[in-house]
Amino acid sequence: MIRRINLLPEELRPVNKRGFYFIAFSSTIVYIIVLCLITLNQGATVKTLRSRMETAQQRMTLPAQNAKYKEVIDKINLTDSKKKEMEKRISLVKTLSSGRILWSEYLYEIANITPYGVWMTGISSADEAKGDGKVKRIKINGMALSSGLISDFMSAVDSSPHFGSVALVSAQNTDYQGREAYSFEITFGSEGR
Repeated sequence: MIRRINLLPEELRPVNKRGFYFIAFSSTIVYIIVLCLITLNQGATVKTLRSRMETAQQRMTLPAQNAKYKEVIDKINLTDSKKKEMEKRISLVKTLSSGRILWSEYLYEIANITPYGVWMTGISSADEAKGDGKVKRIKINGMALSSGLISDFMSAVDSSPHFGSVALVSAQNTDYQGREAYSFEITFGSEGR
């Protein structure tokens, strides 16, 4: 094999560029790898710092949220106590009003079923025992222009859904402002039919 001999002075000899390219290429790759490793390390550091920051923010907001929740819970407890108090009052009112007659309804019904020519001179009520409970018995004193009107009035009271058990206690012929009239007294129950 023949060896190549270069007789040119060293200044004029061609430079071996292969070694230069290899060193440049290797250093570039090492530089890029180092940059990638630094970038990954910084990314991991930033991610860790962000998670720590979010945790710290959550810890700072928890007392504020707990205060809001406590306020809402206090309002709910206050509402529950008011509801229980109202339920007690409602049960007390129901207890007090059981067996009580709503006179406005009964008087309105009596006014609607009273025929023309009949008027009341008195009305009263009393409790009457019926089974385990009490029933209101209503007594009406009144005047009528004829005995037929008393019968019509009793029939209307008996057919009313609010009343029942009509009984004529008394009926007397009397004089009213120079005319013949009848005074009467009837009783009936408020239990309906």
